Amino acid sequence: MKKRLRKKLKIREFQRTGFSVGLYLNFLTDDTKSSYPFWHKLTSFVEANGLYVEGAINDFSIFTNYNKIPVPSIKESDRRLIRDWLQQQLEVKNFRIGPPTVDWHPFFH
Repeated sequence: MKKRLRKKLKIREFQRTGFSVGLYLNFLTDDTKSSYPFWHKLTSFVEANGLYVEGAINDFSIFTNYNKIPVPSIKESDRRLIRDWLQQQLEVKNFRIGPPTVDWHPFFH
């Protein structure tokens, strides 16, 4: 299979691994601007560990960077790292972390 088709189908070296995260935050208002400092802190932490965040405010996914060679995969240590960090944050009321997936868009079952 040609490289262009593999990239379009997101297979082999273009396949991303990741996991989903669902958050419930302790903000008093529904104003999304009040959560900006938390999201900045979260994305800075995730990117500092060689991963990246994609998705909406309450449900998002954390992926490996498939532009690196060789393509890294999500490890259980990555999931534990994120879980431990979220448990330490005062803004987080509750959260759930999905299983590792090899998919373009991970989701909860």
